[in-house]
Parts: sequence; structure tokens; C-alpha cells
Amino acid sequence: MNLQSLITESDVTDFSFHDELNPKIWDGFEMKSKIQTALLKIASVFVKSLDIGDVEIEDIILTGSNVNFNYSEKYSDLDLHIIFDFSKIDTNEDLVTELMIAKKSLWNEHHKITIKGIPVELYAQNIDKKERKGVGIFSVKNNTWIKKPVRGEETMDVEAAVEKAKVFMKLIDHSIKTCDSKCFESVKERIMNMRQAGLDEGGEFSVENLAFKILRRNGYLEKFFDSKIDVLDKELTVTEVVDMPPAIIHKVEHKLSQGERLVTAATLIGESGGEGEKGMHAVMNVINNRSKGNPKKFAEVCLKPHQFSMFNGATVSKNENIKDIVHKAMAHPRWKLALKLVDEATHGRLNDITGSATHYHTKKVSPYWSSNKNPIAIIGNHKFYKNV
Repeated sequence: MNLQSLITESDVTDFSFHDELNPKIWDGFEMKSKIQTALLKIASVFVKSLDIGDVEIEDIILTGSNVNFNYSEKYSDLDLHIIFDFSKIDTNEDLVTELMIAKKSLWNEHHKITIKGIPVELYAQNIDKKERKGVGIFSVKNNTWIKKPVRGEETMDVEAAVEKAKVFMKLIDHSIKTCDSKCFESVKERIMNMRQAGLDEGGEFSVENLAFKILRRNGYLEKFFDSKIDVLDKELTVTEVVDMPPAIIHKVEHKLSQGERLVTAATLIGESGGEGEKGMHAVMNVINNRSKGNPKKFAEVCLKPHQFSMFNGATVSKNENIKDIVHKAMAHPRWKLALKLVDEATHGRLNDITGSATHYHTKKVSPYWSSNKNPIAIIGNHKFYKNV
């Protein structure tokens, strides 16, 4: 297929400059009062959804083509960034960053808000130590320009952007044909890093950011993310749980399918995501001990009825709720840690810190099976037992 034919004339000719800012938003260089009021209201509701308490909002800013002269009537969004000092939320700023990305994705997935027909995209952003090049930045909170755009200073290399877009179109086409969900995550990271590098170094009019817009305008990004979800859904689908004889089990390579891996990691999040690494490690030990060291049994153990509370009510045979549970777990800030612990257990590299426990409960409850038994380990908020 000729990739050039997929890049329509409107994809690139709409990269043009106007003599004024978008009149739907601006009166000259002044933001219209009704627009400011609407944006502040949207920001307030978004901040409440973040559930981070009374952390001070440093600023609320608008960026992108709608604060520049290259806005598009057809494609441009209102990119509204809520600025926090992430260190005031938690000392682990990387963890906060992952949490904010997850919260932002959930918000933008479930809310389709527009102002005068222009979609509003929300972001929670750490205080930016670097000034982006070549872009306008407007403080909605303070109703003032942080960086005022100047007409006539902009330059765009559209031809180079088209060539870069072609490279990523080929990459996306190849990914759709060959990738599993882990591979899709790697490609997604490469695409996003490409765009961010362009914004950091060249700003709104960088070759990388223009290439990203070409991919978005011709539907390539939508196609990529739809395929990513389809692949994940197929990997998570459980059709039948089969008990294999021990003699056969030992002949099977101890390698998890991606679906089994994700179900196991989701169990760690649901059961102990709030306990930190040691607590998640301990729950992984229990899953491994119940599986008698056979990783191919991990998902079966996790999904067994009335065992792990997060999956109670989920029907394996019909795959009811399982996908939703896993999708929710993937938004947790400790998701990567959960995958790491599953992988270490799969390859026999996870030491047992529970003393070979097969059962546990929280300190707040006393299930019938724990009567007259002493825990062999207490880790975080959980008591661990064996020989139950």
C-alpha cells in the first residue's frame, strides 16, 4: 500500500497559520470571559476526580494550537493542564506521575466535553522545570499570558513531518499484524516519546509533533489503540480451565500466556496493591505455593471461586467481569511492580518470605479456617498460614 496516499491533502494543508487567534476562544489576545469560566469549572471537577486531597493547584494553563496561530477548525483541541507540585502529593514523584497518567486516561476516556464544538483534553502535570520552545502558553487561572505567541516567528517543515509519519505508519501496521499486548506497550512508548521529544526541543511546530498530528488526523492512532485493546481482550479471554495430569504438567514449558500473566498481576493489585512491594511479594508467594510451583496454574488458582475476593462473582467460563477487573488493575501505579513479581515467580527467582504459606487474611477479620491456628508470618496488614 502506498502510504503517501493515506496522508490526505487536509492532513498537511491544514498546517497553516491564521492572522489571528481562534475567535471562538479569543478577543484579540484576551480570553473570552465565558470561556475562562467554563475552563475553570471543568478543571475544578477534574481535580476532584483525582482524589488527592487539598493539594494546592499551582496553575491552570492552556497550551497547543489553540493558543497559537496554527489552530485547526477541524482538528485542534483545548489542551488544559492542571499544574501541581507532585512532591507535595507524595515524595515518590515517579509514582505520582504514573497515577496522574492513569487518572487522566480514565477521565478522557469517560468524558467527552466540548466548548463551542472544540474538545477539551485534561492533563495533570508536574511543575515544568523546562520552558517549551516556540509555543504560546496561557494561564487560565490568572487570566494572563505566560508566553505570548508572535505571528511571523513560526516555521514548519511539513515535508519532513510527512516522512517521519510514514515511518511510524509502517511501524503501526507491522505492530497490528505481529504484536502481543506487551509489544504494543513498547510501540506506544516509542510514539509518545517521539512526540514529547519534539515538544521539548522544537515546540508546537517541531517535526515530531507535526508527525504525531498527521498520525492522529488520518486515524492511525485510533486504529493502533483499537488493535491494542482487541489483542489484550483476546489474551484475557478464558475459554476453559483444564486440570492436566502431573506427568503432563512436567512436560509443559513453564511459560505463562500474556492473559495468565495479566490475571495474576491483577490479583496482586487487588489483594495487596496498597501494601507495597513486600505485601505484594507475599501474596505472589501464596499464589505460587497454592500452584505447587507450577506457573501454568497461577491464573487458575487466582480465578478459583471463593478464594481471592477481587474475583468473587467473576465467572471464568463466560469471562464475566474478568476483563474489567484486569483493565482497572492496569491503571494502578504499582502495575509494573506486579508484572515484575509475576515474572520473577514464573522463572523461579522469587524467594518465599511467607514460610510456605497457602492462606492469609487481613488483621481486621478472623475467618473460620484460622481458628486455633497461629500465623507463620505477619506481613503488613496480612496474617499468613499453612497446613490449613
